[in-house]
Amino acid sequence: MLKKDMRLWIWSVSCLATGIVIGGAANQVLLGQPARASDAIPEVVAARTFQVVDEKGNVRAKLSAKPDGSAGLAITTPEGKPGLMVAVGADSRPVIGFPDSDGSLRAAISITDKSDLTFNVLDKDMNPAAACVVSATGGPAVNVLDKNSSMRVRLGITDSSAGDPTASNPNLLLFDKDEKGIYKAY
Repeated sequence: MLKKDMRLWIWSVSCLATGIVIGGAANQVLLGQPARASDAIPEVVAARTFQVVDEKGNVRAKLSAKPDGSAGLAITTPEGKPGLMVAVGADSRPVIGFPDSDGSLRAAISITDKSDLTFNVLDKDMNPAAACVVSATGGPAVNVLDKNSSMRVRLGITDSSAGDPTASNPNLLLFDKDEKGIYKAY
């Protein structure tokens, strides 16, 4: 009888241990319990593209690196339309893009190859319509362009590095359709 009791006790302990292991695993998987510090967490996760999806499986954000050296993050609206774009181009220049409700890029903040900060406003066809520029040397300006992307108005402060005698003075410049100056005020 003692031997039979011992087998029953071993069988009971084995069942209990198995139940604890399976129950613990099921609890983590089914109930989404947070990972413990003892769980293995990789130091690096590498891929060319990462996607974040919502509970319906819709892609809401995408982080990717392209073969040309550019990399970007695109965040979509709940409807799946572009919501915000952040990128670093193959030329190492950063850009933040703001699309409209149709997904067309309508505004962008960027750094030019001369290190000027620009805020560009685009028309529905993504042609430049206006730009606010702060040059790397400090001269701010607002440029207004026509439908052909020709500069027609410039309001700014000439930066002091240009060697201009009117440096650091406010100025207004008007241009014809061929960007020939037709009016200057300093």
